[in-house]
Amino acid sequence: MAKNVERLQAREAKELIRREKQLGARSNKFYLIYLFMILSLIYITDEIASTISIQFQANIVTEFFVKNMGMEYGAGLSLFSAIGFISYPVTLLIIFYRPLADKFGRKPFLVINTLCMGLGLFLVYLSKNIYVYMIGGTLMGFMVSHDMQCVYILECSDKKSRARNYAIVKAVAILGTLLVPLLRATLMQNVSERWHVVYLVPAIIGFVIVIMWLFVGETRGLDLKTVTGTEWDKPKKVKEEQKDGE
Repeated sequence: MAKNVERLQAREAKELIRREKQLGARSNKFYLIYLFMILSLIYITDEIASTISIQFQANIVTEFFVKNMGMEYGAGLSLFSAIGFISYPVTLLIIFYRPLADKFGRKPFLVINTLCMGLGLFLVYLSKNIYVYMIGGTLMGFMVSHDMQCVYILECSDKKSRARNYAIVKAVAILGTLLVPLLRATLMQNVSERWHVVYLVPAIIGFVIVIMWLFVGETRGLDLKTVTGTEWDKPKKVKEEQKDGE
């Protein structure tokens, strides 16, 4: 028992040293801009992944059911809707999966979410049949339901700017969904069979985000009641502590 406590304390001390080095190397303002830029990109990818299949439903049914299986469009649409229900039980795993963010941290949780969301989009891009499409679609559907970026926004903002910061990031994300019609017009060029290509763009964005996210700090353990938004700025934090001491 004592050894476990010592290991935990040593791990926490090591993490504290790492974070102090990380915090001392960047200014709070620059870091928050960088952080909210990435969170906006994650939200954009999340919103696109949530709605893109609805916008391409006709293309999906036409390719996988009408052309590949020789079905009537109406019958194919009904079967596609029925198959979609198969993925819903997977979402029940959320009650076991989401609490892992409290145990292992928000950062690895969000990295896995974004990576798998990008992988799901990429699988749909590669799909030549309904089976590969459903694997990619189910993976996307499961990962977009967690919204861990919301937790990050709350834990990196002080009380006064928390709602404002969330509203800004959310607004940018909603505007990002307008990219789908733009990508559709640009990439498909009135060729319905090219709908797969539209999935590739948010997939690439997701993979790039994962790399950028490696330079973001962990927020697990921060108290929302006392967070000031300066936890990432070591010099500013020291000054505030000195003022409090006076």
